[in-house]
Amino acid sequence: MSKILFIRHGQASFMKSDYDQLSELGQQQAYQLGLFFKGQGIQIHQAYSGTLLRQQQTALACLDAMDLDLEVEHHPGYNEHEGPGIVKVFYPEKFHMNKELEPAQFEKYRREFYGSYFKLALPWIKGELDESKLSDIESWATFKSRFTAALKQTLDNCPSGSTIAIFTSGGPVGAAAGEVLGLSDEKALSLGWQVKNASFSEYLYSKGKISMVSFNETPHLSQSGMQTLV
Repeated sequence: MSKILFIRHGQASFMKSDYDQLSELGQQQAYQLGLFFKGQGIQIHQAYSGTLLRQQQTALACLDAMDLDLEVEHHPGYNEHEGPGIVKVFYPEKFHMNKELEPAQFEKYRREFYGSYFKLALPWIKGELDESKLSDIESWATFKSRFTAALKQTLDNCPSGSTIAIFTSGGPVGAAAGEVLGLSDEKALSLGWQVKNASFSEYLYSKGKISMVSFNETPHLSQSGMQTLV
């Protein structure tokens, strides 16, 4: 039997010119996760991440805190889906970056952005949006296909008795839960919205079967008093 840990990246740089970077808090969250794993005596034998920088940075910070000199294999199948990109297509006025906003303005913009995204997300995965506007946006079906292919490849190369860490994003974490629990696409997508920064979800894998042990855990952040927002 092997253990699979799906780990969401730490807080990224929302509203900055380059979102795909961990914020200072995100770096701390990832490092704190590694300290927690080390304190719990958890050993990681293989590590994977998507090709996104925030995922790779989370992996490096976590493994560094564990004092593990472990090569991380990068696989695009573990990248986030492109759902938030539909906001830029249908509500371009809500897709701007302004790092000079005051905290209250920032939170207002954040609510407006995700409100727009949630409004579009379900029609997007059902294929109900104007396809002519989405030629540059990966479909939900394509996302699921490349994620499940990446996971199958990882599990096929998973030695018995090992612990595998997959550093990824909220969408793939929700998709993994959906696959294991037999959930609808709508519920899998909704689960992905709930996944907290630097959280981990644990699964057991044996003889071709995978089962969930826990989902979206953040004891390392609560103990340190850090933020656990999505």
